[in-house]
Amino acid sequence: IPTPLSVWRTELVDSGDVLSQFANSQIDLVLNSSPSISFNVKIENTLFSNGGNLESKYFDKVFIEIEIYKKGLVVLKEHNLITGKVKVIGNYYLTILI
Repeated sequence: IPTPLSVWRTELVDSGDVLSQFANSQIDLVLNSSPSISFNVKIENTLFSNGGNLESKYFDKVFIEIEIYKKGLVVLKEHNLITGKVKVIGNYYLTILI
């Protein structure tokens, strides 16, 4: 899955087989990290969360907090350690968690 606003945003690789495995699986959350942009995407029943970084010269120091509630609600928040700001970057419902 290409990272938005990164140098790899236009690099497309055929990952259809891998994505179809996720779509047919019981995997509800995939955590990933790259040293640039925090983003989330939901494909079928799987939520892919790309966290930020805590050590970088070029990007803010951020981390992702994931709150998972009993009825399937998942809230993702980005904490910026430089500014102290917290912003919600995603609200998702995952039926697998119910």
